[in-house]
Amino acid sequence: MLRLAAISLLLIASVLSEPRPDLAVPVTIPGVSSGSLDTNGNIVANADRILATLNQFQSIVQSLYYIKTPEYAEVADNFRYVMDSLVEAGSPIFQGLSNVAKISSGNIERAFNGIRSDINYTIDLHEEHMSLVNASRDILGDATTAYFEGALTKLFENLNNITSLLNNIQGAVVQIQQLNPRTQAAVNALLPNSDIKALNAVLRQYIQIADSAIPGIRSVVSRIQTVDSLNSRITTSFEQYRQSLNTYINRTSAPYLQSNVINTLVNGLANLRKQLVERTSKDGVSVATLMFDSNSILGDAANRTVPVLQALALNISTNFDALENLVKTLRMATDRPHVVLNMTERALNAVIRETSLVMTQRRNRSDSCFAQVNNLFDAIPRNVYPSLSNCLYNTVSDGSAMVSTMNYATGSTRNDMNYELAAVEGCVNMITRYSTDMTKYQAATCLSEARNFISGRRVYVQQIANYQKLLENEVAYSAGRYDYCLANSMRQAQTMINYLRGTFGQCVGMAPAVTPYKFRIGGKVTIRFG
Repeated sequence: MLRLAAISLLLIASVLSEPRPDLAVPVTIPGVSSGSLDTNGNIVANADRILATLNQFQSIVQSLYYIKTPEYAEVADNFRYVMDSLVEAGSPIFQGLSNVAKISSGNIERAFNGIRSDINYTIDLHEEHMSLVNASRDILGDATTAYFEGALTKLFENLNNITSLLNNIQGAVVQIQQLNPRTQAAVNALLPNSDIKALNAVLRQYIQIADSAIPGIRSVVSRIQTVDSLNSRITTSFEQYRQSLNTYINRTSAPYLQSNVINTLVNGLANLRKQLVERTSKDGVSVATLMFDSNSILGDAANRTVPVLQALALNISTNFDALENLVKTLRMATDRPHVVLNMTERALNAVIRETSLVMTQRRNRSDSCFAQVNNLFDAIPRNVYPSLSNCLYNTVSDGSAMVSTMNYATGSTRNDMNYELAAVEGCVNMITRYSTDMTKYQAATCLSEARNFISGRRVYVQQIANYQKLLENEVAYSAGRYDYCLANSMRQAQTMINYLRGTFGQCVGMAPAVTPYKFRIGGKVTIRFG
């Protein structure tokens, strides 16, 4: 009896331990979570590989967040959005496939429906992705745009294929779940091996498309970064030179012009005016002492002469005041070096844009050609700035030399006026305490003649006019030299820019779109009064 019981237990145990196919879900099907039906591997391995590739997409485009140039920032945003969207929409699909392939229980229908829903969502994004890539055509070029449009279309078609294969696999799994009894032969008859093979083939194709896109993605990102870096570098360079130019003008040119040119000229004129007015006034006082002489003829002559000398002193003072006020309005166009610098920047930016388009559109030898001319972009502002600084320095030095010339010219005016006034002074010096009436008559005649002589003369007026004309000429000469210096600086900048454009154009095998620009001061005299 005990022996019979033992045999019964062994039979039951052997029945219970007999392997039975557990195919409630695809986890046990070869080519799903493990093994392979052909050379394409299994779903889990392929899905995980795709997830890793998508992560590379996202990692590569992260640097596009930091693009500063507005034109390229828009392209970077579009491109990064497409890549991020592919990752964010695609990751749930392939994570879902991997998860479904690994589970051993659960609602298989819900899992498959979730994957299909994610696929449909991703497919719905296709038109938006294509539109964003196409919107970047002007920057990326036709070839790059067409490449990524083709890659996106292949991925789109790939996802469509996955949907139909999932439907077939799910149908087979459901049938396996419903088998009763579930024998190995019945299960084997329902295994969707051909669909699993096809799905793995599609996944492998997705891997190949995605992997082959990585170099292209890296290239686009690298080129956008390169041209953005170039733009930022040159913009920063010009801004630094602009600030340096401001500092030089504010600390050197403008103060020097005021102190060493304008103030020196004004002080020279003021000193000359003081000497002439004092000399004339002194002569007037000397003549006035004769107005009360006992000799009425001498007194009358003196009385008529004093107002002439007083008027002369007043006119000298008035005219010199006007001349000093004119000198105080002397201005140097210190903004013109900025005009040259700004024009240079605009012209260089045009070349940078041409070069950038060649780079982003991946034209022939663009990388190596850019490497050859890269340093030339920096050389242009670096050479233009000292040239403009020299223009400013030479012009204020020119002004200082002009001051010496003008101060020398005032000596002629001083000498002439001294000799003119000597006519009156000689008459006054004829009179002493002991002068006879005859001498007084003689002095009276002398004063009358001197008065008529001085009244009819315009020596000081002509000298002031000569001084003003000479000053205006000297200022015009300086302005011409300043204009030439600025124009020459611009011509040199133009030459460097055209050389840069031509060198790069020849290197990449395309004719440079040379558009020489002309420089003009703008119709204004750069150093002027008022």
